[in-house]
Amino acid sequence: MGPHDCTIYYKTFDKTTKLDKYVRAYVYDVFFENVEGINITKSGAENANKALVVIYDISIPIKKGDLILKGIIDYTFVTLADMQKKFDNIYIVTSADIKDFGGLQHIEVGAK
Repeated sequence: MGPHDCTIYYKTFDKTTKLDKYVRAYVYDVFFENVEGINITKSGAENANKALVVIYDISIPIKKGDLILKGIIDYTFVTLADMQKKFDNIYIVTSADIKDFGGLQHIEVGAK
């Protein structure tokens, strides 16, 4: 449905090592838009989301804290810092809202 593909790294907690780990998955046919905005709060201006991703498969288990990158990325990493050194277009999911009404069900993902 959408013109883009993306890679999601699902954040999980490894009880053995007591560390976060990320499991990679590919999602095809999404809409991925880089956006820039600012929220004005009582304490001042804050950066808003930098990416809006529309996923047309509402069964994708994306959640706050997962990582998302535009395109198909075949890379395994140990720490988030390793990933940030390798790629400059990593977004951390800040919201994932399921829109399951009407004829075009989807998930709207906001990320920074």
